Amino acid sequence: MHKEIISAATTSTTPAPPREVVWKPPTNATLNLNMDGSAIGNPGPSGFRGLIRNNIGDWIIGFVGHYGYATNLFAELTTIHQGLQLIWRFGHHDVVCESDCKTTLHLICDANTGYHPYTTIINKIKDYRSKPRRLHFCHILREGNKCVGALAMIELSHEDNFVQWDTPPH
Repeated sequence: MHKEIISAATTSTTPAPPREVVWKPPTNATLNLNMDGSAIGNPGPSGFRGLIRNNIGDWIIGFVGHYGYATNLFAELTTIHQGLQLIWRFGHHDVVCESDCKTTLHLICDANTGYHPYTTIINKIKDYRSKPRRLHFCHILREGNKCVGALAMIELSHEDNFVQWDTPPH
């Protein structure tokens, strides 16, 4: 029996074939919110970046900023909240939010968060889901979120707490 366990553990498997990861625009009049929040050190200096696009992929709004000292999870949650505030301020009510953080999506969509340290921000996001709007959350691989990744480099060059662009920055 011991030999079987060792044998099973050392047997190599064939790697999965490479797959193409691309961003896909939402359907109909839906807007897409791609975002990413992060902290260096967890907790540490943190920031956020997000991009709102329409159903044909056109840039609607881009934003970046800093939170100060926070955890990765707080940065991710707060980024979603920032993006939703922007979208609803402009009167849009049909949105797909894509995040590469499965933990964040689980807290928003599935978890009982009554005693979670970030209950307040989680509930603010959940409140958006309870209103007469179409709001969907889904996971996206980091490789499919490259535009937001590019905004991370811009974020590093800004000292402002919040910067918004109506057209792509150069």
